[in-house]
Amino acid sequence: MSKNSSLKIAREKLIENVKKHKDKNGDKFISDDVPIIHRFEEKIENIDILLWLRAQKNRVKLYWRNREGDFEAAGIGAAHRIACNGSTAIPTIVRKLQENLKNFDSGIKYYGGFCFNPIQPLDKIWKNFESFQFIIPEIEIFRIREEVFLTYNLNPKYSTPLINAEMEQERVLRRFGLHSFDQDGLEIVARIDEPNYDGWYYGIQSAFNLFSNGVLKKVVMARRTSFEFSEKVNPLLLLEKLTSQVEDSFHFYFQPHEENAFFGASPERLYTRTGIDINTEAVAGTYQRSYDAMEDKKLETAFLSSKKNIQEHSFVCEHIENVLNRYCESVRKDDTLKILKTARLQHLYRGYQAKLVRGVSDSDILSALHPTPAVGGVPTDRSLSEISKIEEFQRGWYAGPFGWIGQNSADFAVAIRSGIMKDNWLHLYSGAGILPESDPLAEWQEIENKIGSFINILETTDDKSIKY
Repeated sequence: MSKNSSLKIAREKLIENVKKHKDKNGDKFISDDVPIIHRFEEKIENIDILLWLRAQKNRVKLYWRNREGDFEAAGIGAAHRIACNGSTAIPTIVRKLQENLKNFDSGIKYYGGFCFNPIQPLDKIWKNFESFQFIIPEIEIFRIREEVFLTYNLNPKYSTPLINAEMEQERVLRRFGLHSFDQDGLEIVARIDEPNYDGWYYGIQSAFNLFSNGVLKKVVMARRTSFEFSEKVNPLLLLEKLTSQVEDSFHFYFQPHEENAFFGASPERLYTRTGIDINTEAVAGTYQRSYDAMEDKKLETAFLSSKKNIQEHSFVCEHIENVLNRYCESVRKDDTLKILKTARLQHLYRGYQAKLVRGVSDSDILSALHPTPAVGGVPTDRSLSEISKIEEFQRGWYAGPFGWIGQNSADFAVAIRSGIMKDNWLHLYSGAGILPESDPLAEWQEIENKIGSFINILETTDDKSIKY
């Protein structure tokens, strides 16, 4: 059986099952704000999920693959969306998601994320994203280990008279098809760093003053590097290339509108939950790597003896342990400090496991963990205030929580090593932890290394058509 015929058969079964359900139940929903969403799924043969997503015409798209690589999902359309601008607290939003999920069929997930600092207004680059946004895709393909499923999430509130609704569903489902394409002749015509090096140096000097005055112990400073292309670029093409080069990372993509898309490859998990079991981790400190195995081992040894990086990591450990001790029991941590290696860099790592105490939910954990000192600073509130003063741009969703939440589980990454595509501009974001002993030039180069995987895919496409 071919891949296309597998999708075709699954599509036909979904249409039949949806029709039977609607004939029996009609169109029911609780209120204008809370629909009852039903889930229909069929097992299909293995396909390239990212390629399927790139082939779709829907303007709303999303993608998620966890760092372990055993769960991958792509979706189009929105069976339900929750979004808002402003400083609405994370617990309020997450509680709303959890309340809705109680009324939905099992297996349904909200995918989405939050901006780094909801108090800070979003600029025009982040139009269509809002301070937070979560979507239940209408059509979803997901893979759990080796099994792949085609899913339709039905929101009866959107139904028109039955025959028209069925025709609409068939029209949407007919989009399943696989094809590949490349973009020829693209060139990068401009690069802008915000701040440039002079501005970066000045910002770090401002941080040094805050350290000496006792206001801060650490602050994470970020940079936005923008590339202008000769024409509009398909961001999913860039994500495909990024996933092929950056393994052992969370890969994510969120396109709320055809105008722009946020995507990246983050090495850092915020937390994952199954039932009452929580796993989180302290990932902080950054060191270069070498393609030579012996040299790479020497760099690892040097990294483990770096006082500056160990101090950075200890701040994150302290933060996580405070949160877990407040909301959890049976808290355990890795006995030894480990190294988390990506294609270009390595980070200090320590894993944590715990169980939620009764009455604690994702709304508590998510808001307490974010932002960690790995993306904000110490102390948290003051560092956020100073970041908004020092940085020349708005972070948007960069370094915010991104992932999914279901009825009995959740998984969130920290959306670092990320960028947003808008029109023919790609805006990349990355940051570096600044301590009193930091060297401005070394920190600048660290950020260059962190966006290196993005830059590499721009310079080395398969057909060499994108040049810089």
